[in-house]
Amino acid sequence: MSHSRFSFLVVLGLTSVVCFAAAKEGSPLDELPSYIRRVIEFGQRADFSHDGKRVLFLEKTFGDVYEVELETGKLRAMTHHYYHEGYTRALYLANGDILLSGAKKFDAANPRASRSGANAELWVLKKDLSGPPVQLGEHCSEGPAVSRRRMRLAWTMQDEGLIFIGDIVYVAGEPKLVNKSKILDAKDMPFECNLETQNFRPPDEKELVFSAYMKRYRFCEVMGLNLETGKIVNYSNAPREYDEPEGIFPDGKHTLVECDRGNHRGTQHIDIYKLALDGSGRMERLTKFANYKGYKASNPVVSDDGRYMAFQYAKYGDMAGVGRGILLFDFEEYEKAKEAEASDLGSNARRPQTDEELRYWLSNMVWYHGFSNDEIRVATGLTQEEITTALERFDIRRDNKPRRKTGAPLLVLPYPGGRHPRLGFLDGAVNPQRETKVSVFCPWDGESYVVVDVPEAVFSNLGLVYLAHTHEPFPTVWQKQGIDLEKLEWNRRDDGTLDMERELPNGIAFGARVIPGTDAVRMELWLKNGTGEKLTDLKVQNCVMTGYAKGFEEQTNENKVFADPYVACRSKDGDKWIITAWENCVNPWANPDVPCFHSDPQFADCKPGETVRLVGWVWFYEGTDIERELARKRKDGLAAIIKGTGPATARCGYDVHFFVGSTIEVGRCYLNFPASVEPNSAASLEAVYCSTLS
Repeated sequence: MSHSRFSFLVVLGLTSVVCFAAAKEGSPLDELPSYIRRVIEFGQRADFSHDGKRVLFLEKTFGDVYEVELETGKLRAMTHHYYHEGYTRALYLANGDILLSGAKKFDAANPRASRSGANAELWVLKKDLSGPPVQLGEHCSEGPAVSRRRMRLAWTMQDEGLIFIGDIVYVAGEPKLVNKSKILDAKDMPFECNLETQNFRPPDEKELVFSAYMKRYRFCEVMGLNLETGKIVNYSNAPREYDEPEGIFPDGKHTLVECDRGNHRGTQHIDIYKLALDGSGRMERLTKFANYKGYKASNPVVSDDGRYMAFQYAKYGDMAGVGRGILLFDFEEYEKAKEAEASDLGSNARRPQTDEELRYWLSNMVWYHGFSNDEIRVATGLTQEEITTALERFDIRRDNKPRRKTGAPLLVLPYPGGRHPRLGFLDGAVNPQRETKVSVFCPWDGESYVVVDVPEAVFSNLGLVYLAHTHEPFPTVWQKQGIDLEKLEWNRRDDGTLDMERELPNGIAFGARVIPGTDAVRMELWLKNGTGEKLTDLKVQNCVMTGYAKGFEEQTNENKVFADPYVACRSKDGDKWIITAWENCVNPWANPDVPCFHSDPQFADCKPGETVRLVGWVWFYEGTDIERELARKRKDGLAAIIKGTGPATARCGYDVHFFVGSTIEVGRCYLNFPASVEPNSAASLEAVYCSTLS
């Protein structure tokens, strides 16, 4: 069979157990987890009272302000006792009075103007509601930041690109703004952006956390400004992601973030994440509203005791800040739910049995995968105390990771489990097993990696004989018989090679070997027929998951090229590529929801007692001409195999795709090894020749 050169075709999986999953239908409100409850069916932009018993919120953008009692649900109208043009913000001040932002005049034909710095003004409403609010004489773009400890606020004038700070004092009982000073000019930022104040960072409030919007608000970074030194820190450091800080935790160690990491589709598809303010960029997703078609979660705040988060939900197309109801997130109940989930996942936890193994897995998880203690707990079954003690004993911290040597082979590590390797379509991969998964770290970024599942699934004429996770619609032949397969581990070799093998209950055995090179990783699969009958239709799924490779997290197929047998995935910035290919590929495809891509091969039919083999690769390419790069790989395909390593057989055949004119042909490459060659070594070849198959 021949193909036209670089015909980029999307080929759907013929036997794929990893199916395409669209956004969920229905409403997330109908499937709220135990730790989230709905407080009120309308409203937006919540703020906690200092005692945590009440939530202040806007009825709507340019609407009235209300307060709801969390225990009883009782509502109190805060701005009904006077006429006004509606408000865009309402925040408790340190003394219990309320800071409002709103315009003197509202134009329904041009509503956005009332949110601009040219029209929106700051006001103070006394907590006893004894009269209308008092103007502070300052305009404000979008939301101000309010201190929880003192009568201080910071605000932005976006059109001018300026952030100011000031204090509120009371003169004869009337609030006034004093000590106004400019603290930041957008011109002093390390990149072009618009600014918005968010929170003073507790507990000492010596830092202001603010938003830096880029590319017309398509992207956003979480920034910090030291109010004493003027130093600016980028805490999210994800320039192709929307990360807008909102509520901050009372210990100052984390902030809540509106983020599109789960889909990279912008502000209309955001959920709420928890970002560590230690420079690590570690994020934990808290809500999953964007998993439902047309929904998003936004504008979270944290109570002063850190127990609760109030937030709102909205729908696709709603203007930024618009909410359709207030919800309450209980962090204590959330931790209990995580504990229960960890117990459910405990069947896949692998507790290290020796100090040597404990040290290895902790360094694997912390230094290279950036795991949190919760993720380590799920992966190992260790208690939090055991984890903390071991990390201190071995002196394993994120900031003392060993440096890679220049020119060293690509880093390939066993994937430790404990963190799902997918970003989405998780119900299609329940309880993922780690013994077939390896992390291949990108050469341009020591923090980013792809998870390669090799093999993810093995089919035959007998049915689905192996699956590296559970997917209820597709049980294996062993699950149908109630047989649990033994947990295995990768063998770790001194040269960085990983290998594993498994024998199934019916005598079929298979194995994989992963060999790192300086710019590519070679993968080998073998299958031995230990049954008494011929095995046919031996299709294999090998999955490359990109959710933890920076720039490749986007849940789309628009960044992929399909040129059988090659499948290439492009980074968000367009100048980096991850490529995979397997010989005898029968199914190049991708799943945008995971996100992942495949070049799935098929073994030759296998008689009893025989062994069949396949070879595949993962490459990394920096550049923009992917067609030329794939053409080069096609041209050098034979050489790539010659330079690699091969099984220690007297004569071993590989199917090779190569160009003949403008078409792709398949040939058989025979490698003759000397008898003294050690198994799977990189010895010289005695002879190589290639004959075209009919």
